[in-house]
Amino acid sequence: GKSSLVYALRFMKRQVSTLNREPHEKIDTKPFKLSKTMLSRPSQFEVIFVADNQQYQYGFSCTDKAFTQEWLFINGKPVLERNFNDARGEFEYPVLDLGKEDLVGIDGWKKFASNSNTLFVPKAASNGSHILAPVVNWFSKLLIAECFSVQSSLKQLGDRQWSNRILGFLHQMGLQDVQELSSKSIDISK
Repeated sequence: GKSSLVYALRFMKRQVSTLNREPHEKIDTKPFKLSKTMLSRPSQFEVIFVADNQQYQYGFSCTDKAFTQEWLFINGKPVLERNFNDARGEFEYPVLDLGKEDLVGIDGWKKFASNSNTLFVPKAASNGSHILAPVVNWFSKLLIAECFSVQSSLKQLGDRQWSNRILGFLHQMGLQDVQELSSKSIDISK
């Protein structure tokens, strides 16, 4: 289950950081394969995190062809609910309450994110939404290992920037005693 969590977070991060897709470009989701009914249903992803002393609950559902839903709550208040209407071939926004600062850009942001394979939050944030920017910033700072190999980990430890990011993550997790990361070869045959 731990690696599934890492893969899900990595998938979410990749989707939030992908701003431009061709209209019919596929989304690389992998549905739950142990149930035939789940294979045809959208996969759902959601995170709850705290940033700038506010609680964010952000998520989306998608198939390999389209995002079917996207939602955001800030401090328990619905800010965004976005659903794809198959019959009309467009998104509907039952909830879109971004506040006065962001009112000016809403129509443009809807247009920028009109493709069914594009998320609204990163598009709006990259085009000036103050309220949605913390969501994208949280994902951009999310430290997720790209692979699980010893060689890859050793290579990353040798990279000063990666090493500093890992130390920062460990300090956020309450491990302030860790001051340096290094590797040392040992003979395990002994």
